[in-house]
Amino acid sequence: MKTIDKYIIEKSEVNEFFKKQDEFTKKMINMWKKDERLKPFDLYFKWKNHDISTGEWRKISKENIRKMRFTASDMLNDEYDKENPDEELIQILDAIEMELINIEGLFK
Repeated sequence: MKTIDKYIIEKSEVNEFFKKQDEFTKKMINMWKKDERLKPFDLYFKWKNHDISTGEWRKISKENIRKMRFTASDMLNDEYDKENPDEELIQILDAIEMELINIEGLFK
């Protein structure tokens, strides 16, 4: 049986996780707004930022998700091949790729 103290600690840890996740999402969106290298992911970031029109929403298809995922994968490979890779870009591309894999799985 859980004690109230254990429950409070667990709830605090969960809240901290979501806080970090929200901070990372904000970091990703801010970088997208400034960095032309993230332009191929406009549709993804508009969705992520809750700023997507009905017309753009219709562009979210398995094919477009897959294209963005392959672009993220290619960009990651290019970044890893560099002598001085951009670690922040790598983190963001990795997060994009992983989320797109999950989204693609929602399509039949």
